[in-house]
Amino acid sequence: MAANFGQHLEQFEPEMHPTVVQAIKRGKAISAVEFRNFEVIFTRAWHKLSPILTRCDALICPTESILASSGL
Repeated sequence: MAANFGQHLEQFEPEMHPTVVQAIKRGKAISAVEFRNFEVIFTRAWHKLSPILTRCDALICPTESILASSGL
């Protein structure tokens, strides 16, 4: 989030969802080493999930823990 939208935070923070703002701020605060460690964890999780995907045509799961805003 920080890499993709961080440059817009100062101008658009009041219009952004608080969860997005929090993700951007957290992303800006981590080091490259921390980021790389997160990548390792993500890769390990992906390797555990990939066998399931080889035997399934689809995997349906929620991606957001909040309801979409209807005011966009």
